Amino acid sequence: MLKEYLQINARSIVFLGDFNPIIIQPFWLSSKKIIRELEAKDANVEVIHNEIVKYTISQWASLEITPKRFELKTTQEPFFEPLKDLAISVFSILRETPIRAVGINHIFHYALPDKERYLKLGKVLSPLDQLDSIMNDPKLLSIEFVENQRKDSNLGHYRVRIEPSDKIPGEQFGVSLNINDHLAIADIDANNTEMALSLLKDNWLNSANRANKLGEELWKKIM
Repeated sequence: MLKEYLQINARSIVFLGDFNPIIIQPFWLSSKKIIRELEAKDANVEVIHNEIVKYTISQWASLEITPKRFELKTTQEPFFEPLKDLAISVFSILRETPIRAVGINHIFHYALPDKERYLKLGKVLSPLDQLDSIMNDPKLLSIEFVENQRKDSNLGHYRVRIEPSDKIPGEQFGVSLNINDHLAIADIDANNTEMALSLLKDNWLNSANRANKLGEELWKKIM
């Protein structure tokens, strides 16, 4: 039942470290045989600068690189695996890049069927009636949860944010669920590029399964 309300299912991979944005342009990817030359030519480039490089390739993968952050993102579910492969290909070449953490981010945008369930979600997530004495008919705008000590053996945190969606048209009851699965690298003095890629590969499936389960459990409470 949940799938029928899901309008956007996006995923991003974020590396935190030290990067040289100007290098990682579409034609660099092509020269390294990561993408085809035609894809490099057709890339939609927004900005190429020493401090930020931002572009989209083949209308499915967007890249944004700054000196401290490298993000790859797709809003098309069939390209989740290719996105991971793209990340692995880039850093298999840039294997000396200092990386401190890798994040697997899951972004869901739902259009709920009616106002009743939209408002019920806020009541499920927060005891709004506790504010009745000091506020007139309070409504929950956004809420965030964090797991600082991960359930698995990895360092890092797990953060969940629920708020109104900015992607669903205003006349609908849009809700976004943003999940940041942040994996920190234990030994930053080691070959942390290899460690970052291992974290990405080893946690990719479990991260997706946990995010999907979280969404399902959340909506069960209001449907």
